[in-house]
Amino acid sequence: MQPSQAGMSTPMNDSSKAVLDYLHRLLRRSNEEQPSLAGLLAELAEVFEVTAVGLASLPEGRIVHRHPSMPVEGETTWPWQEDPNLLNRANGGNVHLERAGCPMLLAVFTGSDRSNWLLWLEDARRTAFTDSEAAALCLAGQILARGLANENRAKWADRLDLLARQERMETTANVTRRLAHDFGNILTGILGFTELALNQQIPTSAPLHSYLTETYRAAQNGAQFTHQLRLFSRRQSGSSRGCQLATLLAEQEARLFAAQPNGLNLRFITPAELPSVALDPEHLHQVLTALLDNARESLAGPGTISVSARTVELSEDDCMDLFGAARPGPHVELVIADTGVGLSPEVRQKLFAEPFFSTKPRRRGFGLAVTYGILTAHRGGLRLHSGEEGGVVARVLLPVAPAPSPMPTTEEVVRPTERLRGDRILVVDDEPEVLNVVSASLTRAGFRVEPVNSGEAALQAYFAHSADPFSLVITDVLMPGIGGVELVRRLMRRDPSVRVLFMSGHVSTDFTREDFADQAFEFLAKPFRPEQLVRVTRAAIERSSRPVRRRDQEAAALTSVGKK
Repeated sequence: MQPSQAGMSTPMNDSSKAVLDYLHRLLRRSNEEQPSLAGLLAELAEVFEVTAVGLASLPEGRIVHRHPSMPVEGETTWPWQEDPNLLNRANGGNVHLERAGCPMLLAVFTGSDRSNWLLWLEDARRTAFTDSEAAALCLAGQILARGLANENRAKWADRLDLLARQERMETTANVTRRLAHDFGNILTGILGFTELALNQQIPTSAPLHSYLTETYRAAQNGAQFTHQLRLFSRRQSGSSRGCQLATLLAEQEARLFAAQPNGLNLRFITPAELPSVALDPEHLHQVLTALLDNARESLAGPGTISVSARTVELSEDDCMDLFGAARPGPHVELVIADTGVGLSPEVRQKLFAEPFFSTKPRRRGFGLAVTYGILTAHRGGLRLHSGEEGGVVARVLLPVAPAPSPMPTTEEVVRPTERLRGDRILVVDDEPEVLNVVSASLTRAGFRVEPVNSGEAALQAYFAHSADPFSLVITDVLMPGIGGVELVRRLMRRDPSVRVLFMSGHVSTDFTREDFADQAFEFLAKPFRPEQLVRVTRAAIERSSRPVRRRDQEAAALTSVGKK
C-alpha cells in the first residue's frame, strides 16, 4: 500500500463533470425514483467509470456494501484497517492511495446520528484519480449522509441507524465471546466438583447436602446463561443440514395452546409444504421460543398472536433492512405478530442497541440478543416494527437449506485399525479447574487418566506410550501454542486411528465437520456435568471398537453426542 499524489500520472479520463451532473440529477429525482443503496453505488461506479465502489462503517471498518457485491468474510485486510491515520487524513477531505496495484480514493462522511462512514472508489485500469474526482466523491458522501429527499431521507436515516446499532451489537459480542469462554471453564469446575461431592453419600437431611444442592442449582442457572451468551456471541458459520420449520412450529403451537391464558387467541397460518431452513433444530427452537414468549408476555389482557410463513427471494436491497447477516437468495419468511403493548419510543431507542436491555420483571430478557446471534451465525435476518393495529411484528428471514447430497448406497464395511485396547485416556486442557474436574470424574468412573496442560505435552505423552496406547484423547479446542485442532492433525499424521473428544466453551459443533470431514470426532460443550462427560466418553470408546458401515460413518459425522 503506497500513497500516491493525484495528477502524478494521467488517469484514463476525468469523470468529475459527469459525476456532478449525475448528483444534480439525483437530487432532483422524485421520491419514487430514488435508488436503493445498492443501486446508488452501482450508479456511482458507472458515472465515475470505475470497477468498484464501496461503503464501510467506522471505526471498525466493517464493509456494509460494495458494488460489485462480494462475500465480506472472504476479504483481506483493507488499507484503512491497516493504517488508522488514513481515516484522520480522510476526515479533512480525501486520500489517494494504492492497494495491490489498484488505485483507490477514500472519503469520510458523518451520518445524521453522528456515526462515521467511509466511501471509496477503486479501479485497476487507471493509474490515479484527479483532485476534481476526489472533490466529487466528497460531495457524493455528503449527499449520502443527508439522505436523498423527503420520504427517502427517512429510509436512509433508518438504515444508517440500523447499521450503527448492529455495530454496537458486534462490539458487545466480541467482549461477550471471551466472557462466555472463561465462564464456561469456571462453571465446569463448580458443576463437576459439586456433583462429585453430592455423590459422597452425604445424608439428605444434613445441612451440607442442602448447601451443595443449592450451589449446584445456582451453577446450573449460570451454565444456562453462559449458553445464551455463547449463542449471542458466536459467529462461526452455522449448520447447513437443514430442518423443517413446520415441525417446530407445530410443537410451539401445542406448547402455547397448553399454557394459554384466558382470552389468548392463537392463529398459526403456514403452508402445508415449506422448504428446509439452514438452521439446526436446537437453535431454531431457541429463536421461536424467544419471539413467541415475547409476544405472549406483551399481552396485558386478551389479545391475538398470529404466526405465518412463506417463501421469499431476498434482494441486496432487502438485506439492508434487516438485523443479522442475511444474503440475497431464497429464504423462508416467518412473521410473528401480536396485539400487545407495542414498542414505546423509549424501548425502540434501546432495542438492539443494548443487548442486555429488558422490559421484563427481574430483567429476565436476553432472548432478542440470542435470536440476533443465532440468525447472524446462520446468515439469517430479523426486523421488528409496530403493527398497523398496535403490537409488534417480528419478521424473521431464514435461509433455505441447500439440497442434501445423496447418501452412498454401498454397504461396504470399514473396520477401524486394530489396536491394543484399554481405557487409558489422555486429557488436554490449559485451564487447571477443567483439567482437574475432568480427570477426577473419569478416574472415579474407572478410567486410567493422564492429564496434561498443553498441546506440546500431549504430543510427547501420546507417543511415549506405544506399548499401552490411549483409547481416547479428550482435548480443549482453544489453547496457547498448539491448539486442539492442530494437536489432532499432528496425531493423525502418525496414527490415523486416533479417537478424539473435543471440548470447548467457545466454538460450535460444526468445526469438527469443517476441519475433519472424514472423521466422526465427538464434541462436548462447556460447561458440562461429570455424568455427561462419562457418558460421552464411553460412547466415543465403544464406537471406535466396533465395525462402522460407511453410510453410518457419514451420518455420524453430522451428529454430536455432546448435546444436553
